Amino acid sequence: MKSLYVNKTGLNAPLIHDLVKLADKVGIELNIENVEMLTALNKFNIEGRYPDYRKKLRENINKKHAREVFNKSNEFFKWTLNQLKKQKKK
Repeated sequence: MKSLYVNKTGLNAPLIHDLVKLADKVGIELNIENVEMLTALNKFNIEGRYPDYRKKLRENINKKHAREVFNKSNEFFKWTLNQLKKQKKK
């Protein structure tokens, strides 16, 4: 998201980590599934930045759920790269 922002605006990316807000700033229209997936990814970022939440996150995330989030985020990453390529062509 931040690379899309930099590519589109030519400015430094904002100092935020909320992926939904970043998508909005870039002008990407997200469907509800992508909003839910990015919101789930935000939770992982919070855990990485605030280790106190590690226990709570572990209680709510099992291996199956983690794999689902990983697969969805991987697909979204590929879509994001495609968006970046489209921006570069303009």
